[in-house]
Amino acid sequence: MNHSISELALTGSPQLYRHSFEIFGLKPQFELDKSQLTERFHQLMHAVHPDRHAGASDAERRQAMQWASRVNQAYRELLKPLLRAKLLCEIAAAAPVDLLKTAMPASFLMQQMQWREDLEAIAEHVDRLNELDVLESRLKQTEQELAAQFAQISLAFDKPDGRERATLAADLLRQWMFIEKFLDDIEQQRMQWLEVLPS
Repeated sequence: MNHSISELALTGSPQLYRHSFEIFGLKPQFELDKSQLTERFHQLMHAVHPDRHAGASDAERRQAMQWASRVNQAYRELLKPLLRAKLLCEIAAAAPVDLLKTAMPASFLMQQMQWREDLEAIAEHVDRLNELDVLESRLKQTEQELAAQFAQISLAFDKPDGRERATLAADLLRQWMFIEKFLDDIEQQRMQWLEVLPS
């Protein structure tokens, strides 16, 4: 469903639209053209920006502010691959994704434990910064692999077994989210080291 900019600016509240892809008039899919997404964002913001409705009624100004907020939220959601993947899972499953579910493949759980042990061993020695870089690189590689697997599965979300595929994709998503969190932990460790290293 491709809504015109004028429709977005003039009709209903932002909550009437089910998801961010609809707001941007895009087909729900994992791979997006970032330049097209950004161009569409600027077009939408131009149409709904509260400054353009300064002479309007209070209700119309409030609606413009709601739209501007919702367009911003949708842009952030579509721009970040992990959030976009989560949204796709929810669309395909027609339900929220339970990201707190901890069940993961045994092999991934073992890998998590190894990564944790590696980080703890490295964290005790400031002079092992290069090892921290290697660990971060391995995690980013795994993250890219998960994103590629997710992209392949999501291509068939509209097939008859789309909900089952969404469940499988949600499992990949949980692993991906763990890695994102772990990469944050690595960055925090790096920042701690920078605080104690002589300048």
